[in-house]
Amino acid sequence: MTFPENIFLICRKFRRGKGLTMRQKGFTLIELLVVIAIIAILAAILFPVFARARERARQTSCLSNLKQMILATHMYIQDYNERTPPHGYFDEEAPAPRFNDSRGGYWDWPALIEPYVMNRDIFQCPSHPHDGGYSSSGTDPWPVAYTVPRRVSNVRLGQVERPAEKIYHMDKNESISIWSNNIIEPNRGRADYERGEDPHGDFENESYVGYWHNEGANYTHFDGHAKWYRMYTTTRDMWRPTD
Repeated sequence: MTFPENIFLICRKFRRGKGLTMRQKGFTLIELLVVIAIIAILAAILFPVFARARERARQTSCLSNLKQMILATHMYIQDYNERTPPHGYFDEEAPAPRFNDSRGGYWDWPALIEPYVMNRDIFQCPSHPHDGGYSSSGTDPWPVAYTVPRRVSNVRLGQVERPAEKIYHMDKNESISIWSNNIIEPNRGRADYERGEDPHGDFENESYVGYWHNEGANYTHFDGHAKWYRMYTTTRDMWRPTD
């Protein structure tokens, strides 16, 4: 069969619908809608997975911050007669720029351990929605996204029973101070003073803890390790360092 005859047969096939037509080259509206629906379903499945993965990365970064904080705290303890830093104190001779009054400048725990880390960035949780509270220092205040229970202030390390279980630092709720009152203690009628981790406990108060990481928060312990706990899973005993 010669070349022109081949061309003639091909053209006849196209005319009879046996070749490629416009109908076979495109998609119908129904087919497009099905593809769009499949893409939407996949996106709905995958986007939350990606969001959790990003939060997991932030959670790891936060754990690293807390690990450095507890190590700096241990260095402070070794330099100050085996006692933990106070949650804060007034110093007449070295006034801080914030909370100045007749007693001098107020120095809080982040300012006390800051010389051991030399990096104020570790006091910022990457998942905290705002700057958090502020620490005082000899030159200027800086944001702090973590807090400590008041019970850990000025504690002799040898008095701490089961240090691997006792909580020290933690993620801070955005509206809470950088040091907190007796968490998980019975309120005894003072609902505005003492709050529990569980807001549905003795009084329905806001929790001190900031649950920014996959429905949980990061904590440090007296033995020097940092750990994530799911929301409301810590126990009352974990907040009492000397009991």
